[in-house]
Amino acid sequence: MNKSIIAVIFFFIGYIQVFSQGEQLNDYSYVIVPTRFDFQYEEDQYQLNSLLKFLFNKHGFHPYFENELPDVRRCDGLRAEVSGKPGFVWTTVVIKIVDCDGIVLYQSAVGQSKLKDYAKAYTESLRKAFESIEVLGIQQKEVRVLMDAEADSKPSDMSQPLNTQGQEVVPLQDNPLLLPTTKYSNYTYNDKNYLLRKTSEGFRLYEESAHSDEDMTYLGKVFEVSGVLFFENLEDARFLAKFDSSGNFIVTKEDSDLVYLKSN
Repeated sequence: MNKSIIAVIFFFIGYIQVFSQGEQLNDYSYVIVPTRFDFQYEEDQYQLNSLLKFLFNKHGFHPYFENELPDVRRCDGLRAEVSGKPGFVWTTVVIKIVDCDGIVLYQSAVGQSKLKDYAKAYTESLRKAFESIEVLGIQQKEVRVLMDAEADSKPSDMSQPLNTQGQEVVPLQDNPLLLPTTKYSNYTYNDKNYLLRKTSEGFRLYEESAHSDEDMTYLGKVFEVSGVLFFENLEDARFLAKFDSSGNFIVTKEDSDLVYLKSN
């Protein structure tokens, strides 16, 4: 048999195997992203954990940090494990997705970077590793939160949907400005992706930098003054801001609204 034909056959066999593995990931409803990987010295070092959560959310997964996870069945979800290794020439990253028994359901391709700055090298390597997950086209099932300790026996009767961001249900009177209650919230505007990070003073808005060495570009801060919400950009200009009932973030500039749509 012609060697080129054999090569094509093996390519399609590998292609089918990869996508068969990916199909399994659709059967789960969430993925846990650790706040610290084994190779990191501190939580969210180089913002890798936040980046991975962002990428999962962008590509059909329902990601949570451990401290965000609601009352759900443990084996309804998956867990991400990331290994990173700096080298003299290459920095490499591999992403594994495991089930509740620790069985590896999917392992990414190796992401590599020659950048000398560790923060940029790990960021680039993680993004390259995730490309092999992105092409799987995952759409996880709806997350369901248990209402009480007896829910395990009657999952269909004793569970209810939870939004994919894992956001707490907060009474309106306790949150009149409809502020996000999770540490990170994802948005889109004009086909670009944005991240809102909760801080002790309010929120910080970042834009995903697709064509820059920096992974996220800081745009400004969101804060409250006497019950009124403002967005302040890098030039210290302030604009009225608000969150609507759908979770969208709206900034009013010169009598027009910029609407950052909440990502599901």
